[in-house]
Parts: sequence; C-alpha cells; structure tokens
Amino acid sequence: MISDFSPFYPKRLFPVFPVPARVVELTLRKQVADVTLWGPHLVLVLSGVVCLSASDATKDAPEGSFSAGQVYFSKSSCSYKVSAGSAAVGSLCIYGFEDKMVSHSLFSHLPPVSRFPASTLSHLTESVNDALKKDLVYGDLTAAGLLYPFLLTLASRATYAGHPADMKSTGKEARFGPTSPLHQAIDYISKNYSAPIGAADIEQAVLASGTTRNQMSRLFEEAFGLRPIEYLQQYRLHRAALLLERTDTSLECIARECGFSGRSYLSAVFTKHHGESPTAYRKRHTCASHTQQRKN
Repeated sequence: MISDFSPFYPKRLFPVFPVPARVVELTLRKQVADVTLWGPHLVLVLSGVVCLSASDATKDAPEGSFSAGQVYFSKSSCSYKVSAGSAAVGSLCIYGFEDKMVSHSLFSHLPPVSRFPASTLSHLTESVNDALKKDLVYGDLTAAGLLYPFLLTLASRATYAGHPADMKSTGKEARFGPTSPLHQAIDYISKNYSAPIGAADIEQAVLASGTTRNQMSRLFEEAFGLRPIEYLQQYRLHRAALLLERTDTSLECIARECGFSGRSYLSAVFTKHHGESPTAYRKRHTCASHTQQRKN
C-alpha cells in the first residue's frame, strides 16, 4: 500500500514550528515507488528493510538498505526510488519540511543517521499522521508538538566535529533533552499562552531547575534563534493565524484566546509580522481554500 498526503498548513508558517509540508507513507512488497522531497526531510524506517536510491546528485541523501528503527535526515531536496529490501515487506514514513527550516539552529544540530526502537518510530508516526488527518484546525500544531521533542532528542545525540561521542553528549542532552529547562519552558508556554504571561513568568516556571534568565535566553537562542518572549509572541501569532484561516471566530475573541490584550493590539502585531491585516489574511486564505475545494 502506498499513501501520500499533504496536510493543510499555513503558507507563511513560522519557522519555529516543525510542521511537515509533505508526508509520505510507504508500505512496499515488491513494487518500486518514486518519491520527491523538496527541502529538508526525515526518513523513518518503520518495519522490515527498505532500499533507498537517490536519483539525483545530493551529497547528504541516504542511500542503501536500511532496517527498522533507523532514522535519516537530509538537508537537501532529493528524488528517491524506494523498494523493499531482503525482507518480504518494508515500510517507512518521510516528513518533508519547508526550505527555510534549514537555516534554523535546530536543524543544524541534527545528525544524518540515528537509530531508535522501531516501536518508538511507529508510535510517533501514528500519532503525528493521525493528528494531521483528523484535526483540520489544530492538527498541524499538534503534529509540531509531537515532532519537536523527537527532533530535540535527535539533536542531543549529535556530536561535535573532532570530539568523541561521549564528550559532549551529556551537555547537549541536558540542554535539549525531554527533561531540560527548555522543554519545561515550551510546555509552560503551550499551556499558558492565552494568559497575560511574560519572560519573568517563563523563568519562574523553570526556577526549580536552577536556570537563570540569561541561561534561558541562551537555550532559546540555540534551539530557535529567538528569545523566550519572541518565541511566546510567535506561538501566539501562529495560533491566531490558524483561527483566522480555519474558523469564523471574531478578532476580539481570537485576541483574547491567543493572549493579546485586545483586537487593536492583535491587529498591530499581526500586520507588522505578516505584512497584512488579520482581516486581509483571513480573506486571502478563505479565497484560497474555496479555490482548492473547487479544484477537488
């Protein structure tokens, strides 16, 4: 079985959030599939053995026979021929991201090759793909919330050039791992973004870990290229953009739900970031959605 779906997501997606621009799921027996990915992408081998052959000259594209549990990251666009290997059946899932994600520090930390228990990858892809397919309003943000910890775990495994694998891994795991202050801060923001919180509140949320405001700022700069308060603002704006695109909720209610003091402030910040007002943004995306529906 071969299935390929492209989830509906904001065209001007904030690079902070790793929402896949394209998702390809493949279960292969003896057939061969052609797959083209534009921009950076993750290849997750879920079961059996899968053979990948890059049909264009891309230096960091994975090639060869890969077994269940292996993960490959490529920063470049690539076209593949995919087939089952020595096993009777092979399955994989590929997440393609927007090109602009490459410039952000999270992606620069990702190693080209890693390995996980196959069950971990299967659970991850099932959860991410289920969110993208079933929830048209918040599915992409839910998917990003599931993928980001996984990408941070990958980043924590990367080694520094010229150093043994065990010399720096503990420090990176402490900065990017699932129990890190950074994760605690992200979790706090995702649960409290609609409240009138600021940098001091984010710092207070992780105070028990002994992290200072300067240290917190460095963690956010390394992971996102943003200060904590800038990350919070982009998170709120992303939520507002989703509501504008997919609901008819009033601007006043969107402002209140997304943590802005009022409609006027939301309009000012949104216009500065997007180059158009919330009303114009909603109208443009509504028209685009209707055009797509007519094509389908």
